[in-house]
Amino acid sequence: MPDSNLPVCVTGSEGFIGKHLCAKLARGHRRIIGLDRLAPPAAVPYRPVQADIEQFDQLRRIGAECAARPMIHLAAEAEVLAPWSQIPATFSTNLVGTWNVLTAFQPELFVFPSTCSVYGTASEKRALPRLSAVKPLSLYGASKSMGELLLRDWTKDSGSAAVVLRLGNVVGAGCRGLIPYLVRHAQRYPEAQVRAELRGHGRLLRDYTPVEFIATIFEAALDRRWKPGSCSIFNVGTGRGLNNREITAMVQRALAREGYRLECNWENPVPASEAMEIVLNCESLVRHFGVAVPTVEEVEASVHESVRSHLVA
Repeated sequence: MPDSNLPVCVTGSEGFIGKHLCAKLARGHRRIIGLDRLAPPAAVPYRPVQADIEQFDQLRRIGAECAARPMIHLAAEAEVLAPWSQIPATFSTNLVGTWNVLTAFQPELFVFPSTCSVYGTASEKRALPRLSAVKPLSLYGASKSMGELLLRDWTKDSGSAAVVLRLGNVVGAGCRGLIPYLVRHAQRYPEAQVRAELRGHGRLLRDYTPVEFIATIFEAALDRRWKPGSCSIFNVGTGRGLNNREITAMVQRALAREGYRLECNWENPVPASEAMEIVLNCESLVRHFGVAVPTVEEVEASVHESVRSHLVA
């Protein structure tokens, strides 16, 4: 087994997944170095280091102390439908920033969260965790698929190991995307005076995955031995699809308990950069990590946690 007493460096420790992951690692009594461009607003169960992954000289100084430790690289621009003005930052952070971290820290193990967006539109049967399966529709998906290729070449050059985790649509307390949009809308129009605007007639199919499960897989990746020079890829999801109408119904149920009504207009068109269907094939994940994928009930519980967190934010 790898040395669990060795500190793990987590970039993006102040992000949505980063906060959940660092809390879980701390409960397992791991030593953590949390690297983020934002300083934590309160006490955290790890050693915070403030740095920007786009500033190579800054990273190199930090890397002199933290080199060769296992890393989980969460820092990224994660807007799937990135506005035109944000595209340079998407590629600079997700590609150049990743190169900077790899070069400055030279880790022996690098765990990299990719995205289901690398597949474009894909059913469970076709969304296999292979480099050859990627057909991104969005520039965000393209930036992450390029990051995967970067790791493929880095592992061969360095002899270190990388684990790529292609994540489904992650939900839970503090998540981004559809759920906070619906909560904000309900708070503005608590009696459903105006309908929320949604896309695709409620047929956009995604693999919604609780953040607690995501954190479990990241932690498990640290505990396994990986072949030096290897780049292993896994899908991390439930293996089943829920459409945006079904997820919205879960949000509506959670909001109703708090006295809010939410109604939606589903007639908005789907942008060319957004897939109609992405459901992940998780067979190799289950086989390799020995886990059971989350149930629909667990997904709904995580959706409700997200609603509660955004109501009090």
